[in-house]
Amino acid sequence: MSKPKVTVLMPVYNGEQYLRLAIDSILKQTFKDFEFLIINDGSIDSTRDIILSYGDSRVQLIDNEKNIGLTRSLNKGLKLAKGEYIARQDADDISDLERLNCQVEYLYQNKEVVLVGTGRASIDSNGKEIQIVKVFEGHDSIRKELMHGNCFSHGSVMFRKIILNTVGFYREKCKYTEDYDYWCRISEKHKVANIGKTLYYLRRGIDNNISRNNLYEQINYHLLIIELAKERLLNSIDSLDTIKINNIEEVLINKYKLQPAYLTKFKSEYIFDCYHEEFKAKNYWTAIKYWWKSFLLDPQKWKIRVMFEGLFNKKNF
Repeated sequence: MSKPKVTVLMPVYNGEQYLRLAIDSILKQTFKDFEFLIINDGSIDSTRDIILSYGDSRVQLIDNEKNIGLTRSLNKGLKLAKGEYIARQDADDISDLERLNCQVEYLYQNKEVVLVGTGRASIDSNGKEIQIVKVFEGHDSIRKELMHGNCFSHGSVMFRKIILNTVGFYREKCKYTEDYDYWCRISEKHKVANIGKTLYYLRRGIDNNISRNNLYEQINYHLLIIELAKERLLNSIDSLDTIKINNIEEVLINKYKLQPAYLTKFKSEYIFDCYHEEFKAKNYWTAIKYWWKSFLLDPQKWKIRVMFEGLFNKKNF
């Protein structure tokens, strides 16, 4: 049997609610030459039964004996992948039926590009489109933006498997931010791009239970990725392997000399951006939660004005 052109990689943990929609969106692609590796990461719902219900030979189920997390599952999948190109897919989301075809064609036409994402739209729990998100398309603009934030939707990305030889795998120490770190490292050595067309549908508003400590930790890891990228700009390598991360905020303060006041302000601004995004997506209750967390960190009067103007006018910002 010849090797497939593309490996579609999708880890899933307790994803029964939207799993069929995600799987169907891949199996119905106009591009047919792919294998679909679905890694069941110790699910305790009907995830495994749903996967097994498909008779399509392209679907390959890999069972983790226990839950090992997204990053380790991704790396496991990368090692098993047979395709020349590797495409991601998340179990909550939906790919446009032309997605794989467009990305394969793009990589064929642009030999210097090793990774390509796509434009995306946000959808609600019922699959209704609620927001189209514009993306940075060219390598230079993406590189510039990556020094501030992640400008790829993880599930939309396709990349050449050969980059595993030059960049390696996702790094497990980069908690919550394994994809952001990976894109930064790839873009430092190779050309990357986004297709502006909306080819991926990201489901929003699934989990509105926002833990303050968990959110702060995510933001701190976001900052760590930026600091690691700065290190590589100066020294070609970073010090992640030598860092012991017991408390991520202490690492940022003691090693990278980030002031506590700066961390507080960054968190407030980051969370306020989350408020904007959720409001645009019409997840108003989630948006208000984000607004309150941002306000507690940095209680500015203008934030009150912005919130009330938004609530009364229901305008996208």
